[in-house]
Amino acid sequence: MIDPNRPYSRLAINKVFTKLKQYMHKEALKRGLAFDDINVALYNDVYTNLIFRGGDNYEYEHLRSSQNVFEKYKHLHTDEDIAKIVNVPENVGITSFEINRHKDKYAMETRILNDSNKIALYNIDVKRTKKHLKQADLAMEKMSKSILNDHL
Repeated sequence: MIDPNRPYSRLAINKVFTKLKQYMHKEALKRGLAFDDINVALYNDVYTNLIFRGGDNYEYEHLRSSQNVFEKYKHLHTDEDIAKIVNVPENVGITSFEINRHKDKYAMETRILNDSNKIALYNIDVKRTKKHLKQADLAMEKMSKSILNDHL
């Protein structure tokens, strides 16, 4: 039985997140080698499209925060199911430490996209950001429905 009143926990989420970050790093190393034949990770910022290389000041980011996704789905799914939902590849990207810290657990739309000063400060590519947010939302909804269908 799912307890819709249970508190937020990142334990299950972090287990899946760690594995996804390891996979993403391996893929970024391949991109780095293909780019300049150097075995250093290569990423594009999910919000700005700026390039990050291994050692730069970037972080792995849930586009939709794990806490918000948990709150949205906790009445339907277990913590393990939510871990799969929040960690769909479309909901995880790379961004600068500064953007990730400012955005925190809030929606990108309310924290940054609705503020032209923040867009300019962080060099946000609005079209790119909105595209990635939409992809994340659709992928998480699809994963939620798939999990629910599997439990029938």
